[in-house]
Amino acid sequence: MHPFACLVAQQPLPGIGLWRDHLPYNSAIDLAGGNGKIYCATPYSIFSVATSDKSIERMSRITGLSETGISAIHYDNINEKLVIAYTNSNIDIVYRNDIINVPDLKRDNINGDKTIYDIYSSGKNYYLSTGLGVVVVDGERYEIKESWLIGAGGSQVKVNGLAKDNVFFYAATEEGLKKAPTNVANLADYNNWQLVSGTNGLDTGSCQNVLTLQNKVIAQKSDSLFVQDGTNWVLFYQDDWPLLSVTASENKISLCQQKSSGESRVTVLNVDGTAINTFQQPSIISFPRKAIIVEANTWIADQLSGLLQFNVTSFEQYMPNSPGGIATGEIAVYNKVFYATAGGVDQLWNPQQNADGIFIFKEGAWTTINRSSYPPLDTLLDYVSIALDPKDETIWAGSYGGGLLHVKADHSFEIYKQNFLSPAIADPSSYRASGLAFDQENNLWISNYGATQPLVVRKSDGALFKISIPFSLPGNALAQVLVDETNYKWIVVAKGGGLICFDHGTAIENTGDDRWKIFKAGAGNGNLPNDNVLCTAKAKNSFI
Repeated sequence: MHPFACLVAQQPLPGIGLWRDHLPYNSAIDLAGGNGKIYCATPYSIFSVATSDKSIERMSRITGLSETGISAIHYDNINEKLVIAYTNSNIDIVYRNDIINVPDLKRDNINGDKTIYDIYSSGKNYYLSTGLGVVVVDGERYEIKESWLIGAGGSQVKVNGLAKDNVFFYAATEEGLKKAPTNVANLADYNNWQLVSGTNGLDTGSCQNVLTLQNKVIAQKSDSLFVQDGTNWVLFYQDDWPLLSVTASENKISLCQQKSSGESRVTVLNVDGTAINTFQQPSIISFPRKAIIVEANTWIADQLSGLLQFNVTSFEQYMPNSPGGIATGEIAVYNKVFYATAGGVDQLWNPQQNADGIFIFKEGAWTTINRSSYPPLDTLLDYVSIALDPKDETIWAGSYGGGLLHVKADHSFEIYKQNFLSPAIADPSSYRASGLAFDQENNLWISNYGATQPLVVRKSDGALFKISIPFSLPGNALAQVLVDETNYKWIVVAKGGGLICFDHGTAIENTGDDRWKIFKAGAGNGNLPNDNVLCTAKAKNSFI
């Protein structure tokens, strides 16, 4: 197969005083089809693609949504409503030009897992599969109608999916597949729910999903599908590929599958369980989360590749122009270009293995630099610092563990580790560039976190000097570096070590006129509110 195009969309500039979002849209986790559109959810927000002209529209808090952070979406084709479930259990229902918020579950102080894992619609109601049980939302009154706690003895149980036929509701739960008659008045009474067991492999134990298709009820247990045949359940489909998700649309079943090696594919089954299409594109289908069929095309939400549209001979990729992740590291602006890094540490300054990389926003378009787009950067994770060389506007980015990256103007790279930085004392394989800043003489100052000599300077001529700190510091934990207009270096000491000010005097090589000051809590020590400095900034009036 060959792609027809990778379609991206840029946002127009908003008016003065208005905002626009720069949320990552490259990671797709759920999708739904209806009203001539494909709605695609990312972990942060939603975008839609019109099936007619392929135009892309974004939905976020800027356009009226209540939250940022999506757990599931569902389109109700009968009532033409889009239901959005958020990671904090809030709910929005989008109807025409209105967005109606249903905050009841979010506000409820009930203990337990309120996460919404799936949404099913029938009539005017929306049935939310949650970690508590089934929560029923009245889609006309926009309120929670009732809750079904259907675990053993009326306890909470995680429900992975819900479906119904003309006789029963079926709930795929962690205790197994359960069913209850649709004509029972009180489905909140757990006594009305019967565990389906002793049925040829669909036995007690976790059931991952249940769906209906042409009067058939199909249940997923582990990596097998079973279909109800009278009073028995028989194997419907099984192969040697683990299942990530199963959906029914346009009288077909779509399977998202992935092996432990990372090999991924989407398989489409007919109503009799025979495979009629298999979509496998190693560089594109990387982590398929959900697939549906709309207008005979297979649409795939891929966690790494965005929204994909496949037919038998070609595919298209839809990805609104956006950063490749969220900016959890340092940011910088230089000459009207915005730079952000994705990386972080926990409270104990342990790396988080964030591989999202570096994001650049220039002239209205985003570029991402990471190991996915540039494989030689495979060992560089957790970019926590960044500095722009005033001489040539090249990028210097510090990885917390992978060393120092120099991105040249032509996007070629240099990686500095051994013989430039020193490894952390506590981890000899880790080269941590935790702070970066250029001074007035175009020297690059580097915090080499945890090294014996944790302050490194690369002079403008390329010469390298490693500097010992004349203070006892917790773990030699230097972090952010800031340079003021007097060429003083202000250096954050992590782990509650305070703040250092350093003046290298006449020349870096001459340590005789170096001046050092450490600021900590208490009168006479700098009088900081406490020793735990998180970051620094310089105001326009030169105050730090």
